[in-house]
Amino acid sequence: MANSRNHRLLDRPELDSGAGDRVYNEIVDAIVSRKASPGYPLREEKLAAVFQVSRTIVRSALQRLSIEGLVEITRYVGAKVAAPDPLEARDVFFARKMIESYCIPTVISRITPEDMTALREIVTHETSIQLSEELNRDSISHSIHFHHALIGILNNQSISYYLSQLLARTSLILSLYGTRDSVACSHHDHLLNLISDKEVSSATRWVEEHLDHIENSLVFISDSDGQEDLYEIFSRRLK
Repeated sequence: MANSRNHRLLDRPELDSGAGDRVYNEIVDAIVSRKASPGYPLREEKLAAVFQVSRTIVRSALQRLSIEGLVEITRYVGAKVAAPDPLEARDVFFARKMIESYCIPTVISRITPEDMTALREIVTHETSIQLSEELNRDSISHSIHFHHALIGILNNQSISYYLSQLLARTSLILSLYGTRDSVACSHHDHLLNLISDKEVSSATRWVEEHLDHIENSLVFISDSDGQEDLYEIFSRRLK
């Protein structure tokens, strides 16, 4: 069945007994939800104080995020949220088209009425939060969640893992270069109609065109607004 958790975008392990996993998961969520925007500094000592863990645990989580491309670590400077450049943005959308369009025929063959209901609920929720004229973190977060839930129907952990990384990078890209048109939820509703009608070729072609549309909506000029302090970003989440 489709993943019904609207606020978890990545299919990753969450081990309550592991402080490192907790730190990792919280930082990923802050990045994907745009609370920590591209270029935002992630200082070990502050993170250790916020999460009440050692700097060694924080360092390990940051290194893991660096390997996955969500964080950049510079020697003698520290870590910061990665900031994809326009070329990388193009590469991410090319990879997404390869994966998601390839998966659509199998999604159509496996989707259940319960899956379709869950996906339509996601689109309904998208509509309720996308009434603003401006792009915002919630609209990005829920748009990405739809794609993750859709491909999650396959229940293929390998595909979900790699797509999750691409979706996380997409969130960074949209926070830098996205426009209001990048997350129009009406597109998703149309896709669900094609899937419901078992229109395999049309749905597959639609996904490719949809991702092309998002890529073409990007404006490669970034604004650097003020950000909350690390304590503000994470303290509310940990209460």
